[in-house]
Amino acid sequence: NSGRVLMLLLHVASVYLLFQIARKFSGGGLLAPMIACFFFNFSPLGIYYQRMVLLDNIMVFWFLLSIYLLLRRKSQLFAAVWSGLAFGISVVTKENAIFFAPSIFYLLNWRAKEDPNRHFAMMLWIFAASSLILIYSLFATLKGELLPTDLSFDLSRSPQGHVSLLYEMWFQLHRNQGTLLAQGSFLYSAWLPKDPILLAAGT
Repeated sequence: NSGRVLMLLLHVASVYLLFQIARKFSGGGLLAPMIACFFFNFSPLGIYYQRMVLLDNIMVFWFLLSIYLLLRRKSQLFAAVWSGLAFGISVVTKENAIFFAPSIFYLLNWRAKEDPNRHFAMMLWIFAASSLILIYSLFATLKGELLPTDLSFDLSRSPQGHVSLLYEMWFQLHRNQGTLLAQGSFLYSAWLPKDPILLAAGT
């Protein structure tokens, strides 16, 4: 129950961030942010998954915060630092967030195109985002949980002795669940039965 309360608080914050982001992109109008928030809240996929205690829901909050900080602040140098930190937290929370990096980087480049410090701001964003990811790896190293016991990456048996960050990454890379479009994948078994219309329209 505590986890679901946390998901509720994060969802409310995410709705606010999404509203403000859509409002910025729509030139200050209210129609676009209201439509965006409606689909975010009342999509069958959203109703089903956003109540669950999932890392994805925490990651979405940090990802939206990263975009919001880029759009909100006038000083692109400070915006790049705070946005990069928020994005770094989203990647540490759920590694899938790394796939959004090109989009946010493009957004930063677009926002700072007339700023004489544009290249400096972009480097600050990369530094802020990557520093948190590297600190996470350093933390695993200091705890002795970076490498598996005896440097064994054998996927046929679970790691012995202690958990390992690199072993878990190796395991994730070799998960055999088929591609997204393969029969039996989440797309066909869980997502399309719940909301085919929004998935098709979004695509």
